[in-house]
Amino acid sequence: MIDAPRVPSNGLSHDIVTSNLPRFEPAVQKAIQKLRLFRDGISIEPIIKKIADWKSPYEQEFYLTFIRLRLGRRIHPEIHITEQYPVMGNGKKYVVDFKLALTDEIFPDLTLWFPETRTY
Repeated sequence: MIDAPRVPSNGLSHDIVTSNLPRFEPAVQKAIQKLRLFRDGISIEPIIKKIADWKSPYEQEFYLTFIRLRLGRRIHPEIHITEQYPVMGNGKKYVVDFKLALTDEIFPDLTLWFPETRTY
């Protein structure tokens, strides 16, 4: 568990009561701390709540790192992440942990052109 009594708000984001957070693996705690230190005008509480039920600490850490790098403009802002993305292959449905996609200005919704990529 993260051992900070309360992270004060910077006026732009919400306070976080860390004692209410679920237990995370040490690597995930470190990623949360990095995001918390980096946060600028965002509330990280919804992000932490989103990943709290994920069973894989690797997925939690990857997602937190992606968010931090994107906020730090080390990942282009038009690259979007979708977690647990369903795909079809050989007539079977699979779920990919993460789908990273570049926003296409001409065809913003490629599912119109490729119906097999629709969310199930």
